[in-house]
Amino acid sequence: MKALIVYETNLPNLNDLHNIFDNIRIASVRNDRDADYIPSFLIRVSSEGLEFLSKIEEINDFDVIIFSNEVLPREIASLFAGKNGFGIVSHVSEIRAEKNNLSFIVYGWKNLGVEIISKTKPTVCIINNGVYKDKYNPLNREIIEISKDQSVEIVESFPQSIDEKIKSKIVIGVGLGVSKDLYQQIFFIAEKIGAKVVCTRPVADLGYFPYDSVVGDTGIEIETDIYIALGISGSIQHLSGISAKTIIAVNSDSNAPIFSKAHIKVNENVEKVVGGLFEWVKGF
Repeated sequence: MKALIVYETNLPNLNDLHNIFDNIRIASVRNDRDADYIPSFLIRVSSEGLEFLSKIEEINDFDVIIFSNEVLPREIASLFAGKNGFGIVSHVSEIRAEKNNLSFIVYGWKNLGVEIISKTKPTVCIINNGVYKDKYNPLNREIIEISKDQSVEIVESFPQSIDEKIKSKIVIGVGLGVSKDLYQQIFFIAEKIGAKVVCTRPVADLGYFPYDSVVGDTGIEIETDIYIALGISGSIQHLSGISAKTIIAVNSDSNAPIFSKAHIKVNENVEKVVGGLFEWVKGF
């Protein structure tokens, strides 16, 4: 079986994949990485990544196209699968092959796993299986000529340092259901109880929090004893980044999905709960 792996800077671990696939080829969206296929210039937006993959002549001969769990490759994976009508599987922890059929293992809440089989070839998947530590030596490097997306202008580019995982006894999560007027009180509470403060992606998109505070698919993971979710609906994209012994959810919406995952459910106005906590910690 044949696989194409697409990455930016973190090449997925090849050791297990070599036991499944007879032929593995590597493509990088950067032109300064070790890969069988590289673009003619550094890819910065997903539309350029789509053109890059589309110009690989044997792209449809692969049984699976595996994307690294990085922001740009994830965006390219979604665009590429949607454009070509391919099945896409996210959060893949393991790939299995039996009688030339592939299945993908995805773990969810409380480490429960589900086995997913795609009916398309190639199948597109986004894998979480660590980073390949050894040097990859391509037999040939094919440079794929692509054109810059003129509809997008990169105004500024700078490196962003993001810890892959936050470990703290207590973590407070802020969602769209929290008024920004409460942020000062929340950070005061966090300081008093020794907690880290994180947020959901939509909160960062509004500019209220930096992106290195985002928990979930497009951000960091947290490992904590207690996670206090304030005004968070509980999308799977956010919950995938949370490993907590106890989740305390505060939400005024009694139908918020996070309540199905929470150990302690507080169906109350967030402002009222934060106000009560604020008065409580002032006595510390």
